[in-house]
Amino acid sequence: MLDGNDPHLQIICGKHDMRKQDKTRGWQLVLSYSFKRRQVTAFVKGTPTSIISDSIDDLENRANEASHPLLFPVIILSHLISMKTELDQRESRTLIRRLEQAISVSFITAEIAQDDSKLNLKIAGDQRQLSNDSKSDSKAMKALSLLGATFLPGTFLASIFSMTFFDFQEGSSLSPKIWIYFAFTIPLTVLVVLGWFLWEHNRKQPKESDLPTFGIGRTATELTILSELRQA
Repeated sequence: MLDGNDPHLQIICGKHDMRKQDKTRGWQLVLSYSFKRRQVTAFVKGTPTSIISDSIDDLENRANEASHPLLFPVIILSHLISMKTELDQRESRTLIRRLEQAISVSFITAEIAQDDSKLNLKIAGDQRQLSNDSKSDSKAMKALSLLGATFLPGTFLASIFSMTFFDFQEGSSLSPKIWIYFAFTIPLTVLVVLGWFLWEHNRKQPKESDLPTFGIGRTATELTILSELRQA
């Protein structure tokens, strides 16, 4: 900087974002050198834990050896690029990488746990559906058993009485009223079979509570778990 006949060299530097163990280590330096008077004027401030204290001690020890105006900035720079600072920064970067890896592992673990919860919930829903289907099949088997139990005695007796051990009439002529048997048997059989088919068809129709739509037909506990998984 030119100030009339007295040019000056001014240096302003500092570091304010240095922290260690929740304590700031910032510092600031304002230096002005007069080429005409060969005089250095400096203002420096820093925290007790910053490098300024060590830099001032080094400057006092070397004051008799050199008097260059850039001596103090060079001492500060040497402390900034020292091996100890490099090791501290390397350790900090290592800790940051470990922290990022831990966060990544925690996130992946949470995602896997959430997927497992969804899968377990789906398996529980499928098992409940299989249980309902098994109950329906059990009802169908009961209906078939009831039909068999209803017609089995009549069929058994008809088979017994049709054997040659029993002869209820003389001669081999067929009764003219045999049509009564078929007139009642055929319509009744058709009616019973048709009724059973209609009942089975209505049973297999999907009910509103059995629809596979997401959230329909689920218990209150399942709906609560699903809402929590959506918010996660």
